[in-house]
Amino acid sequence: MSNYNRNLIHEASILRVTNTYRVGQAIKPGFGVIPTLVNALRTGDSFKIFGSGNMQRDYVNVVDVQRAIAAAIDAGGAGVVNIGTGRGTSINELIAEVQELSGRTLNVEYVEADKNEPTYYQLDISRAENALGWKPTVSLREGLTQILGMADLL
Repeated sequence: MSNYNRNLIHEASILRVTNTYRVGQAIKPGFGVIPTLVNALRTGDSFKIFGSGNMQRDYVNVVDVQRAIAAAIDAGGAGVVNIGTGRGTSINELIAEVQELSGRTLNVEYVEADKNEPTYYQLDISRAENALGWKPTVSLREGLTQILGMADLL
């Protein structure tokens, strides 16, 4: 990246974005744990958890991703920048939060996990804070509340 930047008239920023979610996100098998979870809560279908549910991911709201893109454009060549929350949330924590907010119980089914699946995924966002002046503003709880509200599950 650095050598590439030196040869350009304009420097570049590359944003590495973690698990993004949003209100109205389409449900696609294998993509988007949050819309899949909310759909299972709405329909009563079982929500499959691969492994113990302790695997952690860093979930960032698309509104914050949009703000990060704007900050990267304004900052010019910031190099490689991680965009996330800097906090890992387990699937079990995610389920507990959704159940608490909605007042409903999710039908959970634990199945064997893929041995190659990472158990922990959280980004260090300090470069985003320092190079872009950016940090996330939408908490996971706030984002889940918006999604559940739009799905009439509050």
